[in-house]
Amino acid sequence: MKRLEHISSLTRAILEEWTRHPVPRLAAALAFYTVLSLAPLLIIFAATAGLLVRGEAVQAALTKRFSYWVGDEAAALVERLLDSVIDPGFGLLPTLLGFLAMIVGASTVFVELQSGVASIMTDGAQGRGIKKLLRARITSLLTLIGAGLFLATTFLLESLLALAKRLYPASLPQLETVWLGLLDLLDLAMVAFFFSALLRFLPPVRVSWRQTFLGALLGALLFSLGRTLLGLYLLHGLVGSLYGAAGSLIVFLLWAYSSALVFYLAVITTKVVVSAGTSVVEQENHSLLGTFLL
Repeated sequence: MKRLEHISSLTRAILEEWTRHPVPRLAAALAFYTVLSLAPLLIIFAATAGLLVRGEAVQAALTKRFSYWVGDEAAALVERLLDSVIDPGFGLLPTLLGFLAMIVGASTVFVELQSGVASIMTDGAQGRGIKKLLRARITSLLTLIGAGLFLATTFLLESLLALAKRLYPASLPQLETVWLGLLDLLDLAMVAFFFSALLRFLPPVRVSWRQTFLGALLGALLFSLGRTLLGLYLLHGLVGSLYGAAGSLIVFLLWAYSSALVFYLAVITTKVVVSAGTSVVEQENHSLLGTFLL
């Protein structure tokens, strides 16, 4: 009985926090910045993941991953972007300038993400100044690199699963079902871990790994559900016929928006858990990750 009361009060607190914050607007802004920065994000992800995996394999794995998450149309858009931005014929100066612009563009997404997290966790009471802006940029860049390494780790684990699959007879009819189930479990676990890391390091308040568990798990489950619902919508929807050539971009924008909503729900859940676990949430002038930077 007490457990049910606890779940009920926790759910009410989460819903109250959701209505107190402009979550749809925050998610829309994050989705917009994600689409604008898609090309630099992909290149930095590919470059970082390339430290652990061969470049050609990274590009193929990225395309496959987005096909799994968003669908074939959006995956084709990702593939075209990766092909168009990798051009070895550029000179040194344009390459350096392009790289700097890429860093700024890609980090903008994570600055917006960090700002949204801080707005929710502190009820809008955020600090200002050049030092805070610099710290936000550096933190977002490190988060970006971490995301690339996270993707590389996912690719490696998927490769190990594929190797294990080849060791067993292909004639077993149940093998394909087991394989797909393992891929889904791996995806769920990796997304939950990534959400947990973001919830641990991005907020400007102290959050323990244990306090991120519920929000990260809820976010990963809803992320997986959203992928399934988006797939059904694309199967029966009219996105391609309504928007024509821009259909793949619209699909990606829908996925980015729904994913942002899910993540901010995870942030709100974590805030409720933190508030329930401590009588006073200790405010810091910077995020936990930022303490190692400045």
